[in-house]
Order: sequence, then C-alpha cells, then structure tokens
Amino acid sequence: MHRIWGIREVIRTIATHLDSDTSISHLAQVSRICFECAAPVLWNELEDGDLENAFRLLFVNWGQHATSLTTPSSCKRFIEYTSHIHYLRFKGNHNWTADSHSYLAARIQVAAGLLSDKKKSWFPHLRQLHIADPSRAEGLVSALHFVVPSLTELHLKLPYPDKQHVSHTWNLVVATLLHRACKNLPGLRALSLTGLALSLHQDCQARLIPLLSERQPCSLRLSIVTFNNSIAEAASKMPSLQRLSLEERDEIEADSPVELSKCSRAAPLVSRRFSALKELLVRGRPTAVESVLRSIDASLDHLEIVLLSDHEEDPEQVTEQHYLNIANLVAERFPHLTNFTFRAELAAEDTHLKFSYLKPLRRCSDITRLDVSSKHYDLEIDDEDIHALTQSWHSLQHLSLTDESNGDVHPGMKRLSWRSFVSLREHCPNLVGITLSSFDASQPLPFPLVSSGPPLSLSILVSPYLPDHFAYKVALFLSSLWPEISIQCGVKSKEWNMMKFLNDFTIDRSDWIRLKEEKQASLSNL
Repeated sequence: MHRIWGIREVIRTIATHLDSDTSISHLAQVSRICFECAAPVLWNELEDGDLENAFRLLFVNWGQHATSLTTPSSCKRFIEYTSHIHYLRFKGNHNWTADSHSYLAARIQVAAGLLSDKKKSWFPHLRQLHIADPSRAEGLVSALHFVVPSLTELHLKLPYPDKQHVSHTWNLVVATLLHRACKNLPGLRALSLTGLALSLHQDCQARLIPLLSERQPCSLRLSIVTFNNSIAEAASKMPSLQRLSLEERDEIEADSPVELSKCSRAAPLVSRRFSALKELLVRGRPTAVESVLRSIDASLDHLEIVLLSDHEEDPEQVTEQHYLNIANLVAERFPHLTNFTFRAELAAEDTHLKFSYLKPLRRCSDITRLDVSSKHYDLEIDDEDIHALTQSWHSLQHLSLTDESNGDVHPGMKRLSWRSFVSLREHCPNLVGITLSSFDASQPLPFPLVSSGPPLSLSILVSPYLPDHFAYKVALFLSSLWPEISIQCGVKSKEWNMMKFLNDFTIDRSDWIRLKEEKQASLSNL
C-alpha cells in the first residue's frame, strides 16, 4: 500500500469530499487507519430509520422478531461505531406501520438496558438531538433514551395536534422529556419547542420553566402560542439568552409538504426587558408579529421578521398599514439595529410589498446589513427609495432586495435604474455586497465619475426584461463605479458568463500590473 494511505490528514480530506455514504463506507474498509478517519464522517449524522444499521452491529440474528442475542464483541463494536454519532434526528416516519414503530422502540429499549451499567458508553458524543413531527407518542418515548449528558442542542418539532387529539399520554411524554432534559443536560446551549397548535399543558409548562432557569440555554426557539407571560418571564431572567425565535409556523423544509398554520392565537404579552438578547426572529401573522415586537425590550443587533397571512382557520390579510405598523415598532423599540431582515410570504389577496412602506426604518441609522424579500410576488422599489436609504444609512455594508416574481412586470410598477447604483456609490462608502433580483437596464446610462472603491460583490438574477445583451453594458457601467467589482449571475447564460470572465481577467490583470510596478519601484531603490 502506498505510504500516502498512512497520512491521516489526507484520508480525512478524501472522506469529507466523497459524495455518497457508499463511497465513504468502502474507504472505511480499506484499512484500520482509513476506518478511523472515515467512520466519523460516515456516522456523524443519523436518522431514526438508520438506527437499524447501528443495531445490526449489536444484535445477532437481526431481522428475526424473536429476542436477538448479543456478544461482548458485538457490544464493543456497537459502542465504537455509535461514539462517532454527533447528530441524531427522529423524523417519526408516517409511512411506517405500527409494527415498525414498536419493533424499533423495542430494540432501543433493549439496547439501552444492556448498556445501563455503561451509561458513559451510550452515544457518548451525541451533540444534537432533533425530534421532528413524531406521528405517535411512542416515538417520543423512544427518543427519551437519547437525552444524554453530552447534548448541547435539543430541538423538538411536535406535530399540530388539535383539541381532539391532545391526550393525557401525549402531555405526559412531553413533560417527561422536558424534565429529563432539565435533569440530564448540563451543557445545553440551544433549545427548540415548535410546531404546537395549542398553549402548553400546565404539566409541560411546569417542566419547561425550570429547564430554562436551570440550564440557561443561549438560544431559545418556541411557538408563539407557547410563549405566554409565564414563560416569557422565565426567559427574560436568563442572563445567557442571546437568540430568541418565536414562530407561528416552522420554516417549510424542502422535502416537506406545504401546510397551513393551525395554531390558535396567543394571549397578549406584557413588555419585558431581555438584558442579554441580541438576535430576535419572529414568524407569523401581522398581529402576532406586532404583539411580540411590543413585548420585547432589548438592545438587539439582529432582527428577522417573516410575515405570513395564510392560516387554516383564521387567515389574516396583510395590508399597507400592517407594514407601516411593523416598521414603526422596529424603529421605535430597536433604534440601534445593525442587521435587519424582512421577508413577506404573501397570498394573492395581500397588499404586495413596496419598499416605501418600510420608510420608518430610516430612523435606525446604524444599519449595516439590510435584506428585504417578497416570496411569490414582486417587491416594488424605485430610485427615490434607494436615494432616501443612502441618506440615512451611511454605514451600510450589505444590501439585498429580492423577490420571486419571475420577472413579471405589472403596469406602473416602479423599478430600480442606474441612478440607484450612483447613489449607493456616492453615499455608502463601506458597501461591499449587493444582491438584486433585477433592475431596469433599458434606460439611458448616466455618466458616472470614475472612482476607486472597496471590492464589491454584486449578484444579479437575470430576468426576462434584463436580456443577455445588457450584460456588457451592466459590466462597463458598474466597473466604472467600483473598479474592483466582482459580478456574479444567478442563471446560466453565455453572455453573462463571458462578461464575468472578462471582469475577472481585468481584475487579475490590474493586480499583476500593480505588483509589477511595486517590484520595479523596490528594485530602483536598491
């Protein structure tokens, strides 16, 4: 065997760059040193359905429903492999039969019992436990065995049970899980409890409050309906709490079906001071977002708002007044924000987002990063909006204005033009990044002053009304404003890619000329 296969750094690099578990598994079987380098990559993340692979190592005669046997060597092998698992996710597969759930639960219970005298060997390096949408209470019971002392993150995404399906058993299991977390997790840094449609049962709340006060996580994520005044009071007394997320609906994952929110309305909240809080995320209907903003008194650096309107039972149409109310609350309560993100996930009947609706935000003069986006519909913004923005935010470093309108331009819709780039160049000297869905490149070019400036990364998503033949026009104009500009495109296009290559070549050539001049100057001084 070539001696390169004895260099651990090389083998780790190969393992991390392989694109399939099969390839990593084959690498792990080459030699002992390859196993030691590849196994941590292969077993780093596991889902409940993959636990079968771990229990195959422990149990002899796997696959038979009769009691399986274990041996000292199989126990040793099981402990060695599972010591590499850092991330475990219980998805509660809805396609499983009741027998499948019961079979896995039995295996987990037996395995945990076998190693009960070796508790430090039961998933000893597990750091993150995610329990997402368990379809049965039994799934939560199985997950209890993995609330081990090494956990630093516990994320519970429970299903939306309606009043008819909230049973005593369900509440008891959730309360037990929270109690075990309070008892067993000394190093807990992040806690999530989302997906709930109803306020927490009193037994669950009685377990959650001590968990917050005793374990002091830095990050807390809850359903808005869970965040009542009692829990808010406990959270406000946590000197460790730096990030808080409150959501009416979880962010939809790429492989998940789109579901409407089903949660009931939260009770009114009292304003409280959160002394250490620096980041806040709020996702929900306008009234819920406004209620949370009024209740949080903190010196925030980062605020993210996701505005929703859809709801299974109580949809709430988004209006212009909602945008203005939210912008006024942000400016009033968090005047020293440096990072603000606003996303509108709208329905057809909602008032479409215009950047001018957010003009109260100009009072937050410390903004360095702004991200405004509209999902499904257009974001209307014009040159006057950008000019006013640049007059208020001289410290701006990153600006992102995007939508998913697919280039559809409604009659009378305002759009950015070349003038906006001139305003940004003149009034925002610290600007280093811009992301735009589109802009109007059909207007005549202004004649900007050619000036040097900091490197700027500009990402343009080419739309139907920004055809390929504008690529060179855009590149020449922007490079006259920012000579060291780096332009990226969001679509594959021959013209835009060629423009990017030319731009990169120009930057490299300028660097080469500068280095050559510096070298000649240093030689002449000898």
